[in-house]
Amino acid sequence: MRQIQIELGRTHGKTPLGSNEARAFKERLFRLLGYDALEELKERIGKDAGEDRRIILLVHFDDNKIAYCGNKELRVRVPSGASKITSIEIIAHKELIGLKRLAADILANPENKYLRGELGEAITNETFIMDKILSEIARRSGVPKNKLRVGQLGGPGRPDFEINNTETNKLIAVVEAKYVGNSENVWEFGDQLNEAIQQVRDRMESWRGGCDHGVVVVICWPPEDILGDILYPAKVGEFNNPNIEYFGREKG
Repeated sequence: MRQIQIELGRTHGKTPLGSNEARAFKERLFRLLGYDALEELKERIGKDAGEDRRIILLVHFDDNKIAYCGNKELRVRVPSGASKITSIEIIAHKELIGLKRLAADILANPENKYLRGELGEAITNETFIMDKILSEIARRSGVPKNKLRVGQLGGPGRPDFEINNTETNKLIAVVEAKYVGNSENVWEFGDQLNEAIQQVRDRMESWRGGCDHGVVVVICWPPEDILGDILYPAKVGEFNNPNIEYFGREKG
């Protein structure tokens, strides 16, 4: 992993980078890296470079903003609120693991819904979120937290996670996790929340004979921020992020 300090002055909020600034970006890289290294960098961007040679190029702006460059022409879109480039970061794809590997794969395949779902599940399971869910389900169900076991499922017609009582193997709760990659897309966040609520209510009734508790998680964490070690925003519009909601099955 390598970071290069580079300053190109103001972008004036243009999206993408204006032609003069894009040319200056390449020229500055040329001066820093040299012709051969710059050509190699361009060749190693993108999925066609091969697993061992592929690199991820992140462009850091002021105001703690990051953009992904996935094209050999080195075109970069300017994040909202950013005004100048401060550095670029070169990351070897083969060195990425866990959330960062999934984030890089989503940047290369932005329309792949399976990868987005996989990242949402991984964030839910690998951060404090699942521990928080277990504490609340223990409180609501009366089953001690140390007697609850999480199973990751996913796939069509299945909850993303199920929570079982380890002593009885009884299904206690089902969990649906949704992922949003753009913190400015409040509409998508709300849409994912509504879809998850419907799914969790259905699966509380149908999955393994049903259960009394359901949980919905919607998390927005831009993949560029995951790669850049920037924490997800606390809010997406008026929504808390992550947004965690609990549901109980009506009895009677």
